[in-house]
Amino acid sequence: MEQKVFFLIRREELKKDPALQFGSRGARKILVTEIYPEKEEEVLLSEGQIHTHGKAPVQIMKDSEIAFFNQNASQDQHYHKEGTEIYTVLEGEMDINVEGQEYTLLQGDTIVVHPHAVHQIKSRNVPFLASVITINCHGVYDKFILHDKERFAS
Repeated sequence: MEQKVFFLIRREELKKDPALQFGSRGARKILVTEIYPEKEEEVLLSEGQIHTHGKAPVQIMKDSEIAFFNQNASQDQHYHKEGTEIYTVLEGEMDINVEGQEYTLLQGDTIVVHPHAVHQIKSRNVPFLASVITINCHGVYDKFILHDKERFAS
């Protein structure tokens, strides 16, 4: 597939994305390490191409992923053995629990969650828009979901 030099993701366009609207799953992947053929298709993304009503357009990137999400996205308590996640709040405020400690991130705040750190985004139905960049990523092969009693309670 032809390579593009860059693609642009504008916050205002993300806010119009059907996947990030009320009643939706609350998350949109942009870069992935592998395609889920039933849900995604590889495309050369450029400005304004993230909207979809069919399969999600994504680009494949070795060892890295980027996703955008809001308060509607559900997340299990989990950790990664190899991946590092970098969360940034683009709008609003987001709560995250890392190793049993609660943190509230405000617009513009970033938190880096290193491998083996158990973490979970906590929803209190306060609107927010955030991004997560995962580096040294191995997709679903490096996401380990915990049950409450394994490390700490939700």
